[in-house]
Amino acid sequence: MVTFRSREYTMPHAMWRHSCCPAGTGSSNTPVCGACGQPGVFDGWHLSMYEMMARYQYIYGVKPLGPHRPLTDQLLGPMRQRCSNCAGNGICSLSADAWRACAACEGTGGVWTRTAHQVEAAYREILRSFPHSGARGRPHDFLGGTVVLDLAHDEVVTPACARSRAGGEQVRAVAEASPATAGEVRTASNRWGTLLGWLLGRARGRAE
Repeated sequence: MVTFRSREYTMPHAMWRHSCCPAGTGSSNTPVCGACGQPGVFDGWHLSMYEMMARYQYIYGVKPLGPHRPLTDQLLGPMRQRCSNCAGNGICSLSADAWRACAACEGTGGVWTRTAHQVEAAYREILRSFPHSGARGRPHDFLGGTVVLDLAHDEVVTPACARSRAGGEQVRAVAEASPATAGEVRTASNRWGTLLGWLLGRARGRAE
């Protein structure tokens, strides 16, 4: 059996902070505190772990899990600047019922500050050090669709790709309940996808 872990909902999800919780303990996805019964303060819309993994793979073109992560963060991380419009979140919280992708960074949380050739050189260095770190695909719908984690390859794929990789075998998905419906979703445009596709193609061509 081929096993995948999936999130069967449109992301992200709303979070609330509760006054009875110690400072710094984070937010909750429930508007009313389960301990004291008091309503919390809306803390905006956030991505969960799987959504952040999908976005990481989309931005950097490498798998979101693996020993290459420290080197990727060291080489490619400084080449991006956090978006000031959304404070790096990639999403703008309109209310507890609505959100939209940040138009300034197209939902990625930041912008590239180096040239395409500099990014390509860093990416080639990552592939040289970790030949199997390159992702075979990039989840363009990281802000608008089902996210599937391929546990066999440590990368995020689309549901269609997951079924294809299963090779006709049964696919077991661990799904979670859907949260409240979000507002308008503006998915990332093809601009970043075109750049990263070009970089991936050049880097892999030179590595072969």
